[in-house]
Formats: sequence, C-alpha cells, structure tokens
Amino acid sequence: MTSEVDHESIIEIDSSAFSGAVSRNHRHPLSRIRYQLLGMVLFAVALPALLRYLQLPNFLNEAGTLISMGMVIPGVILTYFLWRRLHAYPDTNPVNVAAWAVGVIFLVLIFYIVFSRIEYNRTLVFTAPILSFAWLLVISYVMRRDRPLRVGVLPAANLASLPKSSSIQWIELTEPPSPHMFDGYVANLRHDYCKSWEHFVVQSTLEGVPVYHTKQIIEQITGRVTVDHLSENNFGSVLPNLNYLVAKRVLDLCAVAVAVVPLAVVAIIVAILIRLREGGPIIFRQKRIGRRGKLFTVYKFRTMRVPTQPISNDVESAKTKRNDPRITPLGKILRKFRLDEIPQLLNIVRGEMSWIGPRPEAAVLGRSYEEKFPYYRYRYAVRPGITGWAQVCQGHVTNDDDVRVKLEYDFYYVKNVSFWLDTTITIKTIQTILAGRLFRR
Repeated sequence: MTSEVDHESIIEIDSSAFSGAVSRNHRHPLSRIRYQLLGMVLFAVALPALLRYLQLPNFLNEAGTLISMGMVIPGVILTYFLWRRLHAYPDTNPVNVAAWAVGVIFLVLIFYIVFSRIEYNRTLVFTAPILSFAWLLVISYVMRRDRPLRVGVLPAANLASLPKSSSIQWIELTEPPSPHMFDGYVANLRHDYCKSWEHFVVQSTLEGVPVYHTKQIIEQITGRVTVDHLSENNFGSVLPNLNYLVAKRVLDLCAVAVAVVPLAVVAIIVAILIRLREGGPIIFRQKRIGRRGKLFTVYKFRTMRVPTQPISNDVESAKTKRNDPRITPLGKILRKFRLDEIPQLLNIVRGEMSWIGPRPEAAVLGRSYEEKFPYYRYRYAVRPGITGWAQVCQGHVTNDDDVRVKLEYDFYYVKNVSFWLDTTITIKTIQTILAGRLFRR
C-alpha cells in the first residue's frame, strides 16, 4: 500500500455543475461551453441582424446599428456566464434561472441605452433578450435529454452513500478501466489505494477525465455538508470567504437603504392592523444566537396570541409547530409573505444579522442543538439571515431529523458563501414569496 493520495493536488471541481464536467467523447456538442456560447451569440445577435439585412441591405449603415451590436454582444455573453454561474447550485429551475439571468443583464443594458439617449437599433436590442432566453432553454432541454452520465465508483468510495439521480448512473468498479471508458470517477481520496488505482486516478486526471472525492460530489449534488464527519475536513478549507463577508456587509447596508422607504410604508400598515385586530404588543422580541455565538435581540412583528400565562423558557415552547394554534389569523398572512420579518432591518443595520444567512435560533433551542449535533456551532461563522439556503431548500422543521438536514444546508452555505450563492438564494426567496407559499422556518 502506498501513502494516501493527496486529493487537494489532483482534484479540481468546476464550479458550474457536476453534469457539465464530463468526457468529451460521449456528450452532445451543446454540453460544451464554446458551442453553447457561440450558438447563443449567433442565434440572439447574428440571426436577427442577418434577417434585418436581407430586408434592408442598408441596415448596417443605419444610425445606432453598430453601437447596438457593440453593446448587445457583450450583454449576451454576460447573460450566458451569469446563467451558467447561477445554474451551478443544486435544485435550480432552468426556466427561472434563464429568466433571471436574461432579465438582470438586459434590464441594466436597456436602462443604460434609454437614459443615456444614445441612438440604438430596436430590432437588435429588444430581440436579443427574447432569443437569449429561448437559446438557454434549448441548452437546458438538450442537456436534460442527453443520456445519463456514466460515473465509475472506485473501491472504498462507498457506493451506497452516493445520492440517486436520474441524470447519473453510478457503476461500481473492481479493477482500473481505461480512463475514457466513463464520463468521470468518484474515489475516496483519503483512502490508501494500491499502486494500480493510484496510477489510474492520476492518469485520468492528466487525460482530462474528472475524478471527484466522495464527500465533494455528495455536497455538490445535494447542496448539503454532512454533520457527523465534518472532522474529515481541514477547518481552514471550510471557513467562509472572509473578504466576501466584508463586501456582503456593505451590500446589506446598501440594500437596506434602497428598501427602507417602501418597507416602512408596509410596516406602518402592518403595525396598525396588529393593533386593531389583535391588540397587545406590536413587536415580538426574543434572544437569539448570532455570529460567533453572541446573543442578540431579534425583532419581529408579533404573529402569535399574547400568552395568558408566563412564557415557559423550554425547548418545546420555543419551537413553532406546523399549524401552531398560537398563530393568529393575521399572523398566518404575515408569515406567509414574510412581512413579520420587516423589523429585522434594524438588526441588519446594527450588524447583528444579514439579509441572507442561516436563520438565528432561539437561545434555548440553539443550546439544545449544540448538545445534540456535532459542530453545530460552526453555523455561527457567518451572520444569521432573514432568509437562507436551508429556508429555500427544505420543508418545515418538525423533529431532530429535520434539524439535522437543516444544519447540513447551513454548513453548505457557510462553506460556499459567495455573491453567486446569495444571488441564487435571493431569486428563490422572491419566487417563494410571489408564489405565496409558507416560507420554510
């Protein structure tokens, strides 16, 4: 047996998606970035320009045509890479991601064109986003219809732990095959493989066939970081991006500045309704655990009935159950559309919370979970948020098993916190609120 394989030196997971990093020999051409991007530019820009030219041969000499092409082409390219970046995270809807990518880039572009009063060609500027959206849907459809990825699973990689997926076929290996026989491989790169397997892993990597560590592939597919075996990680490699956390604080304050006026109007209306319909206090205050385990007071609009007896400070009382009888009729509406969270803008301004992060638990619940789950306090590495990765990915938390899954989503967020992940969570949050579904708590 040889010394264990250094997985950090031989594995490089592309940030797009596991299904995108595959062998070139067996996949549809549209699975490759250059064909996707080139096809998008040709379909969204060159095609309408050609059709317009056939109608009006003097089209290229019209005022604003070349200026429009000079702005639309970069817009299409940025849209593609934004779509690809947002599509990298688990549980993303292709239609929604395409719509957001196109909308964000082209709304900014059209806003700039209109308000800068430069001459532009309407055909190019207004057909490009429509055709870009259509092309991204074509790519998504083709990749879904493509055959499942055939992924070889090396010995000691724990085949039973790999998540089931309709787009991936896991195949257990007993001896090293030809590197290009499969689209990729999964190995336990902390295992002491024999010389033949070690040579196979290195050779596959050198020939461009991806080799993934078991834990990394599970995280990438499920969007969760396992709790029980966190000790296998080097804590330095799973710390959040500290530079981004500084920028995130600035973004939080900018977002509060933009949202404070419209939300203040809503807050006044909600406060009046609570006073008229329910009576009693308008604001609910509770001690919760924030960044680095520090206690802070969270503020919310009251959604529960005022208790007739002293509140019991125990774990069960701190939990909000499904269809909890303590929630008022107005409170159900406030919770459904997340209006009860508006006062937490004060927590954001004070630096106790962020717009996005793990939901802060009541102090009594947090202390209880710290005793039950390994490394629970790791979720305190970032500021808690009004919304978060666990909230948009998981159902209602009702028992310890649900709490464990929620914690795994929180660990994934802490490990992968970035502007792009926050953008994905923002999109999912808006979709949830617009759909009127009860938000995950």
